[in-house]
Amino acid sequence: MRASLKAISCLAVATAAGFASADTILRQRTLADLTKASSTSTFTRNNCDYVSLTSDSKGSPIATLKFRGTYASFGQDFSSAQDWSGYNMVQVRAANKQSYPVHFKFIVQLASDINNYSNAFTGSFYLDANQSELFVFNLNVDSSKPWGMEYLRPVLSEAYTNVIAGSAGRNLKSVHHWRVSLQDADTASLAISDVKLLRQDLVFNGIADAYGQYTDRSWSNKIQQSSDFAARKAGEMDDLSANPGTGETNGSKTLVNPKPTLGVWKVVRNSSGRMYLQHPNGKLFWSLGLSGVGEGEATPVENRETLFTSLPSQSGSFAGAYMQRPTPNGSVTCLSFNVKNLMSKYGTNYQASWEAMVKQRLASWGINTLGIQSKDDFLGGSIPYTVIDSTNDFKTRLRTPHQLWGSMPDPYASGFQTWMTAKFTTDLASEITHANFMGVFIDNELSWGDTSTSLLYFNVPRGVLNSPSSQPAKTAFMNELKSRYSSISSLNSAWKTSYSSWSDFLSRQWLPTSFSTSMQSDFKKFIGAFADAYYSRVNAALSTAGLKSLYLGSRFDDFTPEVVSAASKSVDVLSFNLYRTVDNVDWNYLDSLSRPVLISEMGYGTMARGTFGGPATVFSLADRSSRLSGFLNKAISSNNIVGVHWYGYTDEPITGRWSDYENAGMGIVDVADNPYPETVQTLRDFTKDMYSVRG
Repeated sequence: MRASLKAISCLAVATAAGFASADTILRQRTLADLTKASSTSTFTRNNCDYVSLTSDSKGSPIATLKFRGTYASFGQDFSSAQDWSGYNMVQVRAANKQSYPVHFKFIVQLASDINNYSNAFTGSFYLDANQSELFVFNLNVDSSKPWGMEYLRPVLSEAYTNVIAGSAGRNLKSVHHWRVSLQDADTASLAISDVKLLRQDLVFNGIADAYGQYTDRSWSNKIQQSSDFAARKAGEMDDLSANPGTGETNGSKTLVNPKPTLGVWKVVRNSSGRMYLQHPNGKLFWSLGLSGVGEGEATPVENRETLFTSLPSQSGSFAGAYMQRPTPNGSVTCLSFNVKNLMSKYGTNYQASWEAMVKQRLASWGINTLGIQSKDDFLGGSIPYTVIDSTNDFKTRLRTPHQLWGSMPDPYASGFQTWMTAKFTTDLASEITHANFMGVFIDNELSWGDTSTSLLYFNVPRGVLNSPSSQPAKTAFMNELKSRYSSISSLNSAWKTSYSSWSDFLSRQWLPTSFSTSMQSDFKKFIGAFADAYYSRVNAALSTAGLKSLYLGSRFDDFTPEVVSAASKSVDVLSFNLYRTVDNVDWNYLDSLSRPVLISEMGYGTMARGTFGGPATVFSLADRSSRLSGFLNKAISSNNIVGVHWYGYTDEPITGRWSDYENAGMGIVDVADNPYPETVQTLRDFTKDMYSVRG
């Protein structure tokens, strides 16, 4: 189970498509009087020409400027420091006048020296050919944690792109320079307007209504009164009847598997070189999955009552929607607005009717796999499903310098495989009896490190070197080095270290920050050995526990080539969690791997129609559909990809889920059980000819 969704990009996008209310601004003021854009005494222009001054429909000035090459800039140098401490954002409306994309940075410097970038804000922004966009640059990022939310509500009711560059708290009492700086070599003409300082209102009283919906925005299918549920249900039933789906839940009807092996899940390659999964019925299968198929998450309400316009009685007809949960702030009363709304829509005993609706939806949308965190009630039927198990409770851990979610299991510990065998035997006992049990993930987004820096690349060996002598992995590393170096002095010569003995190697705890050539080579070999020990032992434990389905890997976020190579020797399918746009995925790399690949998590958090965004945020349902379509079509055309799983079925509560306060708008269904029609149509369009496209 994923502990939390993690945003991977500093660029988030927000919108108000259909928004009807005012901006959530506490205060604002104009930063730049653009009527004086031609004045060199007011504005500084470096390799930048003033072109013209026009105005928008509201009479606000628009300055058009021509930037002539890299680092050409327009802005202000203040003779005396400006106090911006009452604000934390700058708004800029920008329009690209070129027929090609442009890349700029918005820069704010706190030092008087124009060459001093100490704690400066340097936020990149991009515009496509002839594109106009409203940008909000977050000089200091408001923490949402005190309010029990991961993502804050939008600051503007108009669509805007939110740019964040670092989370450091900047002292905005002393600002000396700001400028817009071109980052391309080509000339760029840019029109700018509405340059303002902003401060968001951080009072959140009454942001959720009686149905858990955002009160400050309106949209077409928003529930206004309980009687709306019946109308929404009737309309959807008509839609589902008209769109029953392709009927390919258990594999392709058209493609032929030349050599089927009946009764088992396996991976196969067809005559066109495409990798597939094989369903136990012998059909070729490409997994289009949806994770978290269930009622959704509860949100804490105890001591947060002011966030809601109204809450139902805890002893009335909606009592079943309340529950106690161990939140980060202790055990408190929580309410599932999802469950409350399902009760209103399907009746107090909603489960049977609602589950029947869900099954119809999945078939109609073309979903053929239940991803992780899906409700047990759906798993025993015919639709293939996956589950996730973990080694989190194994006590012998390795603490690495960089941790995504926590420490790593030490695979060299003597009891690791035996412990896993016992755990997996118990945990998977009910699953291995189901023919539709496609496979299991073991662990999620382990802290393998990545190749972006040497420190991250060598995350595992650095963690081992910094561990005590009792760490099993440290002994394994030492023994590996002993087989390579005849003496400790030979190691010292190669590593540029000063160990007095192999015992000193074991007992000394340190974190190297520079790495000799030999050390780098040894580190890479040990990364591979450590990963091989982990994956091979997991594989052996799963086999002993009776797994007949697929070992689907560990859902990579961080990884290095050595880790992927080691995993490939033991897993049936490599799994990657990729919250990004199609152009930010290395498809060639995924196609080059020796094992097939499942995209085990992807999605786009939406800030529209009452949701507050999330990982890889998009600003409209149309944009989400466009990105999803592009991603799926690229994946289905990639030889090595055997499936994509969207996370997840329903939006998280806008006031934060109980476990970690995450409130991402990631669902195909909203809090009031309304599917997003744009996303549904994208899935239908994709699945109707999914197998003919893949071939």
